[in-house]
Amino acid sequence: MPDSATNVDDGERPRADSLLQAADAEARSRRVIRCVVALMLYQGFTLAMLGIGAPWIAKSFGLDQSGIARTFAWVSLSAFGALGLARMADRVGRRRVVLWSMIGTPLSALAAALSTHVAWLVVSSIFMFAFMGAAIASAVVMIAEELAVQARARGQSYAALAGAMGAGLCIMVMPVLARSAYSWRLLFGISALGITLWPTMARLIPESRRWERAAAAGVPAATSFYAVFRPAYRRRIRGAAHLFAARRHRDHRFGQLDIFPRRHGSASVTGRDQHPDPGRRWNRPGRL
Repeated sequence: MPDSATNVDDGERPRADSLLQAADAEARSRRVIRCVVALMLYQGFTLAMLGIGAPWIAKSFGLDQSGIARTFAWVSLSAFGALGLARMADRVGRRRVVLWSMIGTPLSALAAALSTHVAWLVVSSIFMFAFMGAAIASAVVMIAEELAVQARARGQSYAALAGAMGAGLCIMVMPVLARSAYSWRLLFGISALGITLWPTMARLIPESRRWERAAAAGVPAATSFYAVFRPAYRRRIRGAAHLFAARRHRDHRFGQLDIFPRRHGSASVTGRDQHPDPGRRWNRPGRL
């Protein structure tokens, strides 16, 4: 009898351990999704500010249509900063880059809100968009690395839906703020309040376990910044760029203000396809 009881205990122990590990993984996945959704709500709001506030920005600095276009062209240089910060996520970890961005984005927004010259606004916006680009890229990667295969597309659809909701909130708030003499500056000031989210994010958001395993094996130290420019990656980047450019051309042609894609295969990322569960739908045929 004691031997049989011992055998039962030995058989139950691995099962109990596996159940605990599964429960821990599920709780961790939910925590990652909640943190990324909160991050994307904030980033979606901030991402829309410059475009939504453009008429009032132009009025504040006395810019005509060509002047505001030149201003936005300079701001687009933030792509280089976003690329550098996003590549650093492979060296220092996804969590660290997200937390850096959660400090840099609101501080840049505050600097933009206080700008007295268009050049100050441009520099502040370059930093702001660079931090936003890195945060969004790192958040999407964290979801892909932390969630199970069958849940990844759904998690990313939640994140992008949160980003769209944040942008929508920005669109709703701007007409109210436009009645004030400070108009767009108040919009940037609201974004600056996002720094209050940093302590909570620092406490809750975990590092990607996949990155931790790679770091323990010394893989990040061996990666090169220029790896992204290798032929295989260049083909993928060109394909994504062509898809994005075609969508933007469609939006401008039909006069749509569409910050995130709709009704495309990319709905696995945005979650805005007209389907009750877009994440599960796009898990079946694949992303491509």
